[in-house]
Amino acid sequence: MDTSTEASTEAPAENPLPKPYRGVGIGKAPGSAKTQFKKGNNGSRGRGRTKLKAAVPMPTLLRDLRAVYGQQKKRDRTPGQKVLRQIFESNFGLFLDRLQKAEYAHSLALMKAAAKAEKAHEISRSSPETDEGTERCLALCNKLLQEAAELQAKEDAKLPSGQR
Repeated sequence: MDTSTEASTEAPAENPLPKPYRGVGIGKAPGSAKTQFKKGNNGSRGRGRTKLKAAVPMPTLLRDLRAVYGQQKKRDRTPGQKVLRQIFESNFGLFLDRLQKAEYAHSLALMKAAAKAEKAHEISRSSPETDEGTERCLALCNKLLQEAAELQAKEDAKLPSGQR
């Protein structure tokens, strides 16, 4: 009998690893379930922006000043960054002065926006808006509570003084 025909008629060899450990290395091991992301969550946290920072966008000049100050010359992209790079190299004191003034102006804008948001929040807390239907419901609830209290007082009056 030919050996080539014997090999083709035999059943394929089973996976030598026990069943729970098959696919180890591709996230199917018993302990890797905790490391898998849930459906719809790719694990990226993103850059969370507060509503305040979204309300006060960063000025382009400040963004360019920060970029020139924090990166190498070869990474300058915009014409504003290239002009600011020349100022950075020729007169560093002037560059730092402009950077400081831009940072200060931006922080003032953030503080004003925070104060405005706080004031709006205080106004909304101090005078809640109620419509006519809400006022009628509140009046009805107060009336029912008053009637229930009167009924309870009548029932308590009927009881002897030791059973109250």
